[in-house]
Amino acid sequence: ILAGVLNRCRLAVGTDTGPLHVAAMVGTKCFGLYYGSMGFRQTGPYGAGHFVISPDSEIYPTSEEAMQRNSALHPPVPANLAADTVEAILTGDSLPDQEGWPIRVSSWRQSGLNWSKVREGRLPPPELQFVEGLWKTTGALKI
Repeated sequence: ILAGVLNRCRLAVGTDTGPLHVAAMVGTKCFGLYYGSMGFRQTGPYGAGHFVISPDSEIYPTSEEAMQRNSALHPPVPANLAADTVEAILTGDSLPDQEGWPIRVSSWRQSGLNWSKVREGRLPPPELQFVEGLWKTTGALKI
């Protein structure tokens, strides 16, 4: 049931959880919120055209143990930035000022999945997305 619901969504938003990965698997665009011990390069949504936001910090990602010792080093993604980014992805408007939290988009390269920083105000161009073993042409957004 969850896969069917997520397949009908225009965008799935969440942290590194099962539902976000199911959304990516069924071809729904994802916006992942990554901070603390969650590393988007290792556990981000798999496939091209997904977005993630993470701190622009040398100490990110870190271990759960280090995060528990000093949670102030790893604040959550600012809510207003996340909300403004979701709106920009859904409407195609300019991305917000990223305030030390770069937004990245995934793409396929010969070496595998790649994450590139999105310049402020610019959404990526359409690209190929790999879903369930088939290549399909999509826009940067599924809207």
